[in-house]
Amino acid sequence: MRKNRSLIQAVIMAIIPVLLFSGCPKKAPDISEDLTPSLTGETSADTTEELTEDRMLLIILDKKTLWEVSDKEIVGETDEKSSLEYYMYAVTDLDNDGYPEVIKTGYAGRGLNSYVRIYEVTNDGSLTEFGYNGMTQFSDEMPDLFLSENMSIRYFDDENGVRFYLIENITSDGVLGIQQDHYLMSVKDNELHMDKIAGRYHVSSDSGESDDLWDVSGNPVSKEEYEELLGSYEARADKDFIFETFTEVTPDNIKSSYQSFKG
Repeated sequence: MRKNRSLIQAVIMAIIPVLLFSGCPKKAPDISEDLTPSLTGETSADTTEELTEDRMLLIILDKKTLWEVSDKEIVGETDEKSSLEYYMYAVTDLDNDGYPEVIKTGYAGRGLNSYVRIYEVTNDGSLTEFGYNGMTQFSDEMPDLFLSENMSIRYFDDENGVRFYLIENITSDGVLGIQQDHYLMSVKDNELHMDKIAGRYHVSSDSGESDDLWDVSGNPVSKEEYEELLGSYEARADKDFIFETFTEVTPDNIKSSYQSFKG
């Protein structure tokens, strides 16, 4: 009897492995860990694999310690002129090279001194900051991208494939009047460029309104010449995107901002 029982047990032990590895379906591997960002500044995306859009956005999220606004930036590194009073983020591909970048933008001080820093995913899976072509942070030189918060920005591509965005900067906004400068913003060799095309100083008072207008060289122009100059660029800017911004860093906000850019 014991011998028969031992024989039955031996048969059962021989059958179980066969059932497990041949007849029964295998459980799918759990890949959730591969898609969950580590949030430590070291990407959990395997950069040896193909850099798909989702993986590049995950790299941006994983490396948020590089680009998120810090307490030092909010307080101001030097004085109140460099203390961020308002800021936001957006995800774009300004140079149209297929590698998304995250933009940190805002202003400081009463003069709305602009602050813009841009970090792009590179082909090796890292995140690298753009150059700024000698422009100074917290100054009128940087683009007032915060003025385009969740608004449309128009652009065009030139014959060399360089993409130019129509940007309006508020250089001064005081009791006497407001100065607006118009620029073409572009990215060349991973550097942000701002090329002025025209400007105006608008005064509104009890006695009426007036405008001082000038061209790219600062030469005075008439209202007709000013409108014709701007119109020539606006006519070329036949495309646009929504500059969707966010302040809370989440996977959904990063992806939604990028999808808005892509249209």
